[in-house]
Amino acid sequence: MKKQVCIGIIFMLLVNVVFAQETIKWVISIEPPITYQIGDDFAGYGIEIMEMIQSRMDDYQHQIVVAGNYKRLVSEVERGPLTCALGLFKTEDRLNRMYFSKVPVFYFFNMQIVLRKSLFDQLQQPESLSLRDMLSNTDKKMGLSKGRVYSKEITSILKDFEESDNIFSGSQSNVSESLINMLVAERIDYIILYPEEATYLSRKLGIEDQVVTVPIQEAEDFGYTWAVCTKNETGKLVMDTINDILVHIRKENEYRKQYEAWLSRNLIDHYRANYQENFLKIIEE
Repeated sequence: MKKQVCIGIIFMLLVNVVFAQETIKWVISIEPPITYQIGDDFAGYGIEIMEMIQSRMDDYQHQIVVAGNYKRLVSEVERGPLTCALGLFKTEDRLNRMYFSKVPVFYFFNMQIVLRKSLFDQLQQPESLSLRDMLSNTDKKMGLSKGRVYSKEITSILKDFEESDNIFSGSQSNVSESLINMLVAERIDYIILYPEEATYLSRKLGIEDQVVTVPIQEAEDFGYTWAVCTKNETGKLVMDTINDILVHIRKENEYRKQYEAWLSRNLIDHYRANYQENFLKIIEE
């Protein structure tokens, strides 16, 4: 009897070893509203999309690990042994060090001009605004996050107006939140943020209905980023699976709406049209 029990235990152990699920470590950087924490839980549209992918990968266990910044995140993916992340830009160096998905995972607006809704209505609800024209209007004051990195198009325009008296520069740690408060208090008239960032901050402050974002005419409207995995045999298998999943789920309304939930309503039609016509057609081998 004892012999049979021992054989049974050994058999069960062997079965568990053979069928043990590999664990994918998903590395994130806290960057609201893509990823943020509520108590011990993670939230954000990036987390929602990550969970949509994970729910279709039943052959694996999944673990989320927080990296302090994107440099650390990249290092974690490289080190493996089976580590993935969402939302990285492609560079030649990274292409040599990790696997990238063949379709991008996030599709998002560039930085935009953030206005009070009252000024947006006063300007007759424009579909876009010229940053240069706004800065040339000395009656309107701009709030700027000192030291923040902007796109080359925006940076070039800001440089032309760096001596302007109608630009307020803040540099405290929570500068974006402070600028939103100043905007609603009418101490400044507009700022530059990512639209989802503006919604996150204004929602946090309970003033979402008072803030609208508008695309900048001189800047490219959209950007996109990719999923990545460790560059080894198991990482390649996982990336092949992620590619298959992304090709299908990006067509679902639920996928698109994760980001849309962080946009002011004036942007929705513009986003959906470009999502359909441009984003879904991006496939790179």
